Amino acid sequence: MSINVQDENTYTIDGNYIYLWVLYDLKKPLPDIASWVIYTKGNCKTIETKAMKKIYYSENMTQGDVVMTKGEDSEWEVFPPGSAMYSIIKTFCD
Repeated sequence: MSINVQDENTYTIDGNYIYLWVLYDLKKPLPDIASWVIYTKGNCKTIETKAMKKIYYSENMTQGDVVMTKGEDSEWEVFPPGSAMYSIIKTFCD
């Protein structure tokens, strides 16, 4: 699976928080899902994130049909140094 920022030109920073779309793309797709994006709220100080919205696609790189959409406000999740999400949040917050 690869994890990337969907569009590096569409993130916003509001105080200590960053908002961005993160793309998850499966190398071996599931029967109905090959990729998804998560609208993510990140805390620049604590490197925590929470999912605000998820959109699942039938093909890689957010192509094909939208299989499912979930609007949610998940719990904060902490990512350790060296993880993909830690690197993404640090890169865009610094």
